[in-house]
Amino acid sequence: MISEDEIEDTETTSTPISTTTTHPNKKIKAKNSQKKISNYFDTNSIDDAKVKCVNQALIQWFVCSGIPFVAADSPFFIDFTKSLCYGYNPPHRTTLSESLLNSEIAKITLKIDNILKNATNLTLCMCIY
Repeated sequence: MISEDEIEDTETTSTPISTTTTHPNKKIKAKNSQKKISNYFDTNSIDDAKVKCVNQALIQWFVCSGIPFVAADSPFFIDFTKSLCYGYNPPHRTTLSESLLNSEIAKITLKIDNILKNATNLTLCMCIY
């Protein structure tokens, strides 16, 4: 058996428990060079280059999917675009069907012309049923 004296001796001679503990999940303080999360959120304003890029993608989507241009004036479509980026004002159907469509047609025509200028040994074929 262990006597009370031996118990007291082990209590006084035992190594003290460390009061400083390390936490493996402890967060490190952010440095000044670290980007803020707010930099990744859209604000109420949008720059002109981004508007031009979005409008080009929008006209491609409308044309390639066969969506009528009148859908651009739908309040549901406007609410949808506002939920993606509040600062973006989608173009009206007339803007889509006139200026944006014409500029996209011009870009595609120039690309086709450049491809045809550099092509050799072309054959024109016409099939009549």
